[in-house]
Amino acid sequence: KKLLERMNSGTNNVRPDEVTYGTVLHSLAQAGMADEAERLLEFLEDAFNQSSGDDGCITPSLTVYNTVLNALANSHEPHAPQHAESLLDRMKALSSTGKNPNVEPDAISISSVILAHARSKTRWGAERGEELLNQAMDNFVNEGNARVKPDAIMLNCALTGWTSLPDTN
Repeated sequence: KKLLERMNSGTNNVRPDEVTYGTVLHSLAQAGMADEAERLLEFLEDAFNQSSGDDGCITPSLTVYNTVLNALANSHEPHAPQHAESLLDRMKALSSTGKNPNVEPDAISISSVILAHARSKTRWGAERGEELLNQAMDNFVNEGNARVKPDAIMLNCALTGWTSLPDTN
């Protein structure tokens, strides 16, 4: 955090780029530090929203958003599924309005949200994960959206929701 602050201070010629932020976000995701990843994304979004477009500001990419979704899935925090869904909805809104068309959710986005639900180890989480899988299947089959084509990873994320439920025998 301190290094990013120093790089952004303008007192040197080194400015963080998307790779720098992506590396930090990936580290936060691997550590399950979702709150910190969300704060960093909010910082990037705020800078992007205040940007004039020609000031070298970083446009948060799909990879950046997917990394934050991954952080949420890895966090095992009780709020993670709701935050992941909220972020997924934000990505849909940004892409559909043209504000950031490059962040249209893909199979990785959906899989991460399903996994966040699966790791809640609740029946509701398993059901919601299955609903998201079914929505992705519908978007692919009926609307031809190949970006969200369900794959083995997405299916396994949904199955994890059911297999992670506590034994109620």
